[in-house]
Amino acid sequence: MLAYHTVDGVRFAGILNIMDDDGADVFGDAGLDYEELEIMDPIRRRDVLREAGLDPDEFDF
Repeated sequence: MLAYHTVDGVRFAGILNIMDDDGADVFGDAGLDYEELEIMDPIRRRDVLREAGLDPDEFDF
């Protein structure tokens, strides 16, 4: 997945790494589907990530 982030007003594109440092699928391990999260309403997505024990600020959709 391609993800975007902004640093000092400059927008960068990069590959979104949904794997943790051990190579495990972060969303799959939490019982979530990345594609569903991607199309979900942003506020609902934050709630779902929190309910799954994940920090929504760590992910850029």
